[in-house]
Amino acid sequence: MKRILLITVTVAILAGTSKAGLGWTLDECIRHYGSIDYSDTDEFFTGLPKHHFKVKDFEITAVINNEGKVVRIAYFSHVMSEQDISNLLAGNAPKTEWKIRLKEHTRSQGDRVVWDGFEDGTRKYLADSWTILDEQANPQIYGAKVLEIENLEYEALKKSYEERRAKSLRDM
Repeated sequence: MKRILLITVTVAILAGTSKAGLGWTLDECIRHYGSIDYSDTDEFFTGLPKHHFKVKDFEITAVINNEGKVVRIAYFSHVMSEQDISNLLAGNAPKTEWKIRLKEHTRSQGDRVVWDGFEDGTRKYLADSWTILDEQANPQIYGAKVLEIENLEYEALKKSYEERRAKSLRDM
């Protein structure tokens, strides 16, 4: 009976977090996730605005592009299961077939899985999951599971940043 209750509670929690995110506007995120916990920029890769939300046992980070749409979403939780990850992938890209590109185990990330997301035979998404096991990590986040999902626009922005950075280092 306790196991059924635990499963029911987990499904209810995910129902509030997994419906979507990618492609949403900031207003849609706020309506679904509640008020913004804090905002900053995704300065390391793109300089785009990044908004953080807390929903039950999940922390959610949404990166918004210049057109006002979510191009990257990340979920952090100490209670995220493999089924939760499957639900979040399906909720963010419902027409997508996810194929594992990489599956590895490392000391600092535990079991890491990288997926490519395909729609109509074309790669449109990238997802990456791992556990924060770095011994230098803040104790509050140590052991948290991370799932990042991004579209190809975000991937191109990262690549552009990396190319600009490499060029500036060569020009020094």
